Amino acid sequence: ILVPRNPGILCAMGLLLTDLRADFASTRLHTLSTAALPDIADAFRVLAAQADVWFTEEGIEAPARRLTRTVDMRYAGQNYELAIPLPDGPIGPASLEALADAFAAAHQRMYGFIAEEDPVQLVTFRVEAAGIVPKATFKPQPDAGPDAASAIIARREVWLPEAGGFVTCPVYDRDHLRAGNRIAGPAIVEQMDATTVVLPGMVARVEPYMNLILEAE
Repeated sequence: ILVPRNPGILCAMGLLLTDLRADFASTRLHTLSTAALPDIADAFRVLAAQADVWFTEEGIEAPARRLTRTVDMRYAGQNYELAIPLPDGPIGPASLEALADAFAAAHQRMYGFIAEEDPVQLVTFRVEAAGIVPKATFKPQPDAGPDAASAIIARREVWLPEAGGFVTCPVYDRDHLRAGNRIAGPAIVEQMDATTVVLPGMVARVEPYMNLILEAE
């Protein structure tokens, strides 16, 4: 069992460290051919313009902007598509070759065959816009050894069905634990936003990034 350093704010922390993202799509059915090039270019031009508006509204500066283009593709007659990445750069005959090769490889990988004689259709054009946010850095802490006695702040009678009744448990202050410390259950680890119960027959250890790892002995 892994108990994060700050369980109560884990979801909020994840949200703050996640890049911003929006997806834009346009469905225009075409056969994979050079005749479709003008409409493909137009579709991605419109989607890129929509992404630019979103970037501006979100206050994302140019260096942090990322665009990823994909095309949902299928063989004619199929009712499912595969999302195929479209390389960056101007859209031309080389783009069609890249899409054709990537689609064939993806179809072979997913379904085990390639229908070389069947026409390939372009169904939906997509642009994923991402705004890169600064990431927090988490530094590993030096090993302080297994002895966690300095973090004990109390002892408490705790009823544990695993022990068949009340048991005297040491209570540890999470803020005083150090990397490498080990706690044998039964024990209680307290902190501002969580309480961790180390059951009988389990050992909790503090790993270098200050997460608690609980394992059966």
